[in-house]
Amino acid sequence: MTSLLDQIEAFNEEFPCPFCEYGVVILNNDHIYQCDKCNYRGWIFTFGFSHKYPNSYIVIYGTEQSSRDKMIQMFGREWAFQYETKEQAGVEKFNLNEVFE
Repeated sequence: MTSLLDQIEAFNEEFPCPFCEYGVVILNNDHIYQCDKCNYRGWIFTFGFSHKYPNSYIVIYGTEQSSRDKMIQMFGREWAFQYETKEQAGVEKFNLNEVFE
């Protein structure tokens, strides 16, 4: 079974949104997928220095709440903050490393 991201990439960076009936998932300026009509997108979650992945971030796809729920399922409360963009998260400013888990 292929992941949603693999399906999106197979459709040349556009894919019907899995959460709403009207949107198209597109690649935004942060190179993160988001729906053009609803709240489905890649959300950036950061880790603090005392966490499992210090000075790092991970991108979780879903709505604001479903991605947060998935983050809690994966890491419990051992993460710092949720952001809409890499700029808000300080990815470049703080030289954060991306986690792939």
